[in-house]
Amino acid sequence: MAEALHFLTIAEAARRLEAKTLSPVALVEALLDRIESLNPQLDTFVTLMGEQALEAARRAEDERSSRDTIAVLCTASRSG
Repeated sequence: MAEALHFLTIAEAARRLEAKTLSPVALVEALLDRIESLNPQLDTFVTLMGEQALEAARRAEDERSSRDTIAVLCTASRSG
């Protein structure tokens, strides 16, 4: 059974991203799947920018070998 990434704390997700045992794309995909499954009942999101989040995660994944992953994710989320 796959691990439920949506239950990770932000600190644990950051540790795993830093250690490169978790892909930014995998994390964003898991969180988007969770949002998709719950939002019809919760009606929490007015505008969900899933494609933009995935693109930022892909950029972070592409750059993570040469830079600090957390910094890349923060930068990716502000660019584009």
